[in-house]
Amino acid sequence: MSVAGRAEIVDDPARLGEYWSPAVDAWFPDGPDDPAVALLRVDAESGEYWHSAGGRVATIVSLIKPRITGETYEGENGKVDL
Repeated sequence: MSVAGRAEIVDDPARLGEYWSPAVDAWFPDGPDDPAVALLRVDAESGEYWHSAGGRVATIVSLIKPRITGETYEGENGKVDL
């Protein structure tokens, strides 16, 4: 999925703490006080999605295959204006 719109950084340490989870620790092991961590507010204007049959491996193969073979992407694609 891809979302396009206007974004701004939200400077709210309390809110960042509310959203923090163990899954995020995998990306930012220094925790929510890491200066590389920021909250973004996105006012979405449009979105686009891609879907193909099968699981994750099948999806990866279906995205890579057209680049190698020159064939077109086989899957569902849609755009939404928000």
